[in-house]
Amino acid sequence: MPGVSKEAFALEVQALVGDEVQIEVYEYWDGSASSFDNDLFRIMKDVTRKLTGAELVPYMATGASDARFAEPLGVKVYGFGLMRNEDKANPDDLMHAHDERISLSNIDLGLRALYEAVMQMAI
Repeated sequence: MPGVSKEAFALEVQALVGDEVQIEVYEYWDGSASSFDNDLFRIMKDVTRKLTGAELVPYMATGASDARFAEPLGVKVYGFGLMRNEDKANPDDLMHAHDERISLSNIDLGLRALYEAVMQMAI
């Protein structure tokens, strides 16, 4: 979690599992988060509305990201790739699965979204 130290994380887990289990954190990176109060995020929200009629809602991705190297340098990092849920091809179910795939319609939507965002940032 952004703002949570290795020690605070270990203490929280220890409190959950009790003193009978020894907690050892062998790999840890500080959590990071980019601000949502900037022109780029507003453009991503506008593009999402324009192409899908939906609202863009921030969420936290679990796991590791290369953002941990870029954000300390002042670089904003967002995972912006629009995709629609599709019957038998839900992107959340297929991500990193043994049969990972994406539909052509979702590739088209994602490319159009990135194009629109870049064009708006360039103006």
